[in-house]
Amino acid sequence: MPCGQFVVSASVLDAPTAFLADVSDRFYTQVLAWLLLAAGIYFTVGTRCVQLRLFGRMIATIARSRSNTAGGISAFQAFTVGLASRVGTGNIVGVAIAITLGGPGAVFWMWVVALVGMATGFVESTLAQMYKVASPDGTFRGGPAYYISRGLGSRFWGRSLPSSLPSSLASPTRPPRPTPSLARWRGPSGSTGG
Repeated sequence: MPCGQFVVSASVLDAPTAFLADVSDRFYTQVLAWLLLAAGIYFTVGTRCVQLRLFGRMIATIARSRSNTAGGISAFQAFTVGLASRVGTGNIVGVAIAITLGGPGAVFWMWVVALVGMATGFVESTLAQMYKVASPDGTFRGGPAYYISRGLGSRFWGRSLPSSLPSSLASPTRPPRPTPSLARWRGPSGSTGG
């Protein structure tokens, strides 16, 4: 072994990797999904069902505003940018997999979760507008870091969010493991999926 190199055997990393995978699996399946659903229900009740109450007004506003307004962007342009930032290939592939594995019931639950998720999106966008900061050149800056630091008065948490994102995106992840339901699934040729 050349001088200056540090070699770690794979067996040393197996236990911590398995532990972190277990914690991650439990957090994303048993905690986060229910927490987001509860937040969506809370925001739906708190905004008096804004996603249904103002749906007609939203469609009318988007349909009327196709041109720029005073050097800014129109409501339609803001809608399309917001939609593009929320819908990615994971959403498209996730829907296809959910329908394949869950059948028609999966579609119903996706609609229910999307309905309460709209209230969460509305609250996030409202907070971003309330706590945005004007720049000297007349443009605005804002987002989660701004409404955490200015709305909650927590400069530490407001700065920790943008600081943690690059490290979470750059960290290596483990390859996906087949879930128990996927392992029992039989493909068109009769072979198991797992």
